[in-house]
Amino acid sequence: MRSYIWLAALFVWATWCPAMLSDENNARFAVDRFYNTVYDFHRHGLPDSTELARLSPLVSERLRRRFHEASAYQARARREHPDEKPPLVDEDLFSSLFEGPRRFDVGTAQPAGDHLVVHVSFEAPGDTRQGLFRWNDDVIVVKESATRFLVDDVHFLGTWDFANRGTLSELLRNTVRQGN
Repeated sequence: MRSYIWLAALFVWATWCPAMLSDENNARFAVDRFYNTVYDFHRHGLPDSTELARLSPLVSERLRRRFHEASAYQARARREHPDEKPPLVDEDLFSSLFEGPRRFDVGTAQPAGDHLVVHVSFEAPGDTRQGLFRWNDDVIVVKESATRFLVDDVHFLGTWDFANRGTLSELLRNTVRQGN
């Protein structure tokens, strides 16, 4: 009986806790879930259909649409040019660094008009002289309902040569445009 009461209390806490958080904390929580999901199953390139299904509840309709457009273009490129590597295969699409991070830390969230901007710090192994390589990107989060916050874009802030530039949605859109 006690275990049922404990489970019921845990369920109520898990259901209502996000509603009691501020918009900023809810946005930070959404970004944390997003990156934990991304880096739990996916390391490089465009997510496949199974991975996109896992990401869908965490991203906005606009970003989801961009992923589907890029996936369709990538499939077409594979069919039309089977001996060539299709676009968006090797790089990490979710941060500025081509190789992707080893770890991330979700920082502050700031309201910015109709969305929130969540600052994320990343680390990856550097060369032997550098130790760890560190950089920051911003994640754009939209509020879908009182307690539902979704990742709408990633703004790449890397300043080194060959860093991803602009935003994730621009990267996806421009890749599709270049192929058409």
